[in-house]
Amino acid sequence: MMSGVVIVGGGHAGARCAHALRQAGYAGPVTLLGDEGVEPYERPPLSKSFLLDDGRLAPIAQAASYAAAGIALRPSARAIAIDPAKQSVDLADGASIGYRHLVLATGSVARMPAFAGLERGDVLALRNAADAARLREALRPGRRVLLIGGGFVGLEVAASATRLGCRVTVVEKQPRLLPRAVSAWAAERVLALHAGQGVAVQLGRAPVDIVRAGAAFRYVLDDGSQGEADVVLAGMGAMPDVALAERAGLAMNPPPVHGVLVDAACRTSAEGIYAIGDIAAPRDASGAGRVRLESWENAERQAARAAAAIARAEQGDGPLPAASAADEAPWFWTDQFDMNLQIVGWPAGAATHVARETGAGRAVCFHFDAAGVLVGAELFNSGRDRRIVRQLVAAGGGVNAADLADPAVPLATALRSAQQRGPAAAPGNP
Repeated sequence: MMSGVVIVGGGHAGARCAHALRQAGYAGPVTLLGDEGVEPYERPPLSKSFLLDDGRLAPIAQAASYAAAGIALRPSARAIAIDPAKQSVDLADGASIGYRHLVLATGSVARMPAFAGLERGDVLALRNAADAARLREALRPGRRVLLIGGGFVGLEVAASATRLGCRVTVVEKQPRLLPRAVSAWAAERVLALHAGQGVAVQLGRAPVDIVRAGAAFRYVLDDGSQGEADVVLAGMGAMPDVALAERAGLAMNPPPVHGVLVDAACRTSAEGIYAIGDIAAPRDASGAGRVRLESWENAERQAARAAAAIARAEQGDGPLPAASAADEAPWFWTDQFDMNLQIVGWPAGAATHVARETGAGRAVCFHFDAAGVLVGAELFNSGRDRRIVRQLVAAGGGVNAADLADPAVPLATALRSAQQRGPAAAPGNP
């Protein structure tokens, strides 16, 4: 029996999609399946305020809002299989539920190291509320914390643990922090911040062995150096949780951009099935490749697009309109100590950059590709400029680097000039 829209995954993308369906005018049944036993909650605070404050989860929506919107919230209903032919989802308790439209929002799972001397659970991760509760209990003043990986999660936990009085060591196998997310310019600023707060950062190093040493752990790095830790956390990134999709036979994009192939409306290769959030691999802005984003904004955006596509399909309307260039530029953020860093676009692989320093720890670094097109920016404690920076990135080739580097030139003026010049001005950039 078909049962309207079924959403598998009670994280940010799933919860937002459930409400977005109502906002888009869909009036049929909506069922939201989760497997954590709690109502949907915000993930970004898990590495920060959850650890530092009272350990309370921040709900994505008020509990009463689900019933008010006619959304059947089932937070302890783990999906174990999908049958696209029968349009049904099998649950771990032996029940099954039919669907007319199915939205997969299963999120991602932590990459975990494997060491022969450790048991399951010895190395902590941080992907959900249960992980955060374990970590919060472990972070006591004076404890030695080893963080494997210098990505966003690892560095946010490093900042929180330091503030809680722990002695923190970050080990990153790459020669700089945040190697896939930010530029070398930004990575140096982040490194200086952590070093100044007493975090020991070892770059170009990786653990080759970790063993139990009583209540603590002894680790060996690939240069032969050794150390001890009371807490070990894996901050090595995440993998899309695509097991359900793969078993259902959905078309997949291969690694390194591993995910479920979707179109601009988040439709998969199977009729009536959509994929959103961490697992979805739509085409990038150029249309030439695929991209998979693990971010709060991407979850919001894809949830809304899938909901709109479903509502339009039910109403017999045409395809969704294309998103604007400003909407397509990705946006991420991280809070570490007193630093807020926001990333717009794709700065990590750029060819050149110009920095705009405005004092008191505020700066924006603008990044250009080899053709002189503005492709991304990094904002340090400059969040008020995010909206106009996104518009500048959307303008791309018409942006003049000298204008951006000069704090005396307002960004609004630089944007107007770029819009007047148009993309043909790109070759004159740095």
